[in-house]
Amino acid sequence: MKQDFTLYLAAAPSMYSNKYVKEYGERLSNEHHIDILSSQFNEKEFIIKGIKNNWFQGKLMIDSGAFSAWNLGKKLNKDIRVDVDEYINFINEYGDYFDVIVQIDAVTGKDGLDEGHVEKQKATWENFIYMRSKIRKDLWPKFIPVVHAGDTWDFLDMVLNYVDEDGNHIEYLGLGGPQNIQAERNTNWWFEAFSRIAKSSNPNVKTHGFGMTTLKMLDELPLTSADSSSWNAFGRFGTIITPFGPITCSDRKMHEKNNFNNLTKEKQDEIRKYLEGLGSTPEKCLASIMERNYVNMLYYQAYAEKKRNTELSSKPHRKRLF
Repeated sequence: MKQDFTLYLAAAPSMYSNKYVKEYGERLSNEHHIDILSSQFNEKEFIIKGIKNNWFQGKLMIDSGAFSAWNLGKKLNKDIRVDVDEYINFINEYGDYFDVIVQIDAVTGKDGLDEGHVEKQKATWENFIYMRSKIRKDLWPKFIPVVHAGDTWDFLDMVLNYVDEDGNHIEYLGLGGPQNIQAERNTNWWFEAFSRIAKSSNPNVKTHGFGMTTLKMLDELPLTSADSSSWNAFGRFGTIITPFGPITCSDRKMHEKNNFNNLTKEKQDEIRKYLEGLGSTPEKCLASIMERNYVNMLYYQAYAEKKRNTELSSKPHRKRLF
């Protein structure tokens, strides 16, 4: 059986700004059907405009923006939160256009990651139950609760084994790994999480991985979906991701070995051929962050398509180095 996998790309609105929508946004929508994650807290205008302009030919995932609100409040020294009822109204009005809808999770502690904070877990779960009671019932299958990597295992087990008044388990679950948790520890968390899923009364629950920064992690995990903004970070720092590995396309990094200008002619020709197949060129990537972002979005989309064409595994597996 092939995998049902979707990779949602975060940080996409810049590609659809008035300056770039014709050159990039509409091409991504109409030619490539990019799957997008967008935050209703600071991107609501983009979401509504995109719906009206038929930009979302791929799938659309909506996040509450709870962490963004918390982070803004931290900078301004204010208590800023997402209005739960306003978010519910937004979901009920536009929910037919969304493929995944994320609850408002509670964000507390240093850097918003207060590990094992029982009150945070309780508030997150209470938000989910309240929102679910107010959201149209036909949207429940794509409305997902959130379990953070810093949460207790008891909390994950409780969410997995929850049964509603109709006798149904949760159909879709969001799992997240805080960025400040060391990579190996984070990997171990994911493996333990899937072990607990397999042993729960809800072993076939669909799973979404939040903020997946490396494709290697996605190779190892049997996720239904994931989101990433790494394509954008690579582009901003002068890099394009290709089947030949990361290539630096920036005049500011001429000293780097993998800078396009420092490669052999044979390797340059291979990369040029690849880019031309995407409607781009090395020169365009050298000159424009947006062009690099465009190329990286297409690479991530191709990765997701390749993952969909591999055999489904219900268990995580570590990739061997040799």
